[in-house]
Amino acid sequence: MVARYNEVIFAGGLCTLVNEAAAHSPSESWHPAKSEIEHLVSLGATIHSSCAELRGSMAFSDSCFEPFLTSLVSRGVAECFVLSTCNRVELYAVARNHDVLLQALSAHCGRPAEELSRMLQKRKGPEVVSHLFSVCSGIDSAVLGETEIVSQLKTGWQIAEDAGTVGPILGTVLRMALATGKRVRSETTISRAVTSIASLAMREASRRAKGLHDKRLLIVGAGAAAMSAVKYLVEHLPAEAVVLNRSPMNLRTSSTLIRGTVGTLEQIKEEVDRADVIVTAVGSGMTVIERALVESCSKKARVFIDLAVPANIKRDVDGCNSAVLLDIEGLKRECQLNSAKRMEALPAAKFIVARETAKAVQTLRSRTASSCIKALVERGDRVVENTLAHMEPKMRRLDDSEKSLVREAVRRAVGGLLEDPITALKDPIENDTARAAALRIFDLEGAL
Repeated sequence: MVARYNEVIFAGGLCTLVNEAAAHSPSESWHPAKSEIEHLVSLGATIHSSCAELRGSMAFSDSCFEPFLTSLVSRGVAECFVLSTCNRVELYAVARNHDVLLQALSAHCGRPAEELSRMLQKRKGPEVVSHLFSVCSGIDSAVLGETEIVSQLKTGWQIAEDAGTVGPILGTVLRMALATGKRVRSETTISRAVTSIASLAMREASRRAKGLHDKRLLIVGAGAAAMSAVKYLVEHLPAEAVVLNRSPMNLRTSSTLIRGTVGTLEQIKEEVDRADVIVTAVGSGMTVIERALVESCSKKARVFIDLAVPANIKRDVDGCNSAVLLDIEGLKRECQLNSAKRMEALPAAKFIVARETAKAVQTLRSRTASSCIKALVERGDRVVENTLAHMEPKMRRLDDSEKSLVREAVRRAVGGLLEDPITALKDPIENDTARAAALRIFDLEGAL
């Protein structure tokens, strides 16, 4: 009798499973909350692919980020964040395609969407993961291996988190991108050799002066080169600092960046005598420090750094009164050597990015498969419940032992129907095809 019931139940379970799927027509519209790695897209312009004018028109001010992100969500985008720096403007999103990003960006910068489509780089799926990992590792930066991009990416992520536009997919990718960048920098030399002249100059000064924390710093000039040195010093500021310049306006700007005093070039002899580290970056080829000035100062080890072209400091200052002179030509040569060292580390860095990208893609696809398997099993459980409820009147004549056997037979029958689809979903090679088939046949879209 049980064998007879098995045949009936198996057929009934199959019919019920198929009928349930047929009762729901596959959705024609895409639901963002149910998107997968295939819906991970990016759109943007970088210093490698576009002109400064295009990037400038796309740039985001602080007040623009949140309204833009929330507008994307209102257009049907599931998740999104913006990475906007002086060298790149990129949108990352979980969306059906690039069209909605192009429309939103068109409204933001005032350029036609068709024009942006031709000018911007578009990526999708695993390619987005690989690109973001390269960006976070400094591989795609204007200066190979630079580290500032990490804090910029974290800032963009935090803004999107505050706006509520980062979900499980982008959140996972961003976390893994930061981990990849950290691994690249710790396992290769891509970020170890300094390639910024200002940073190299100040690091060399710190080495020669045995640290800057208790030293007096003099910066002569308040132009771009001098302020680059100041920017580095924000986190490594010595006990005392003075900025001297010809322009009172630039002096006011300097005073907002550095904790210290400002003055004019008339004070240079007095301040050189008091300083331990002297940085010059005065334009117009003006000589501001000669050997005679240094000879007239008290004898102590001083580090002179000349960032100007033409030079501000006479070369014969080197060695005078224990002075050490670092000029821009020597610093440039050192930066070039350091850039070559970073280039040597590039293949190893790319290898790490490729391996971490593969892991990330597999992680996202495995999670997708797990969600689909769970939905499929839940659908099977409902079929079992519905089938048993339908057969309940016919089972009244059976004793408890027979009813238990029938229930087990129903579960086995439905489980047998789902075994092959579940096996295929677990296969990393087949799961994309299997997932698409399961979503279509069993209409699981609403359950994900």
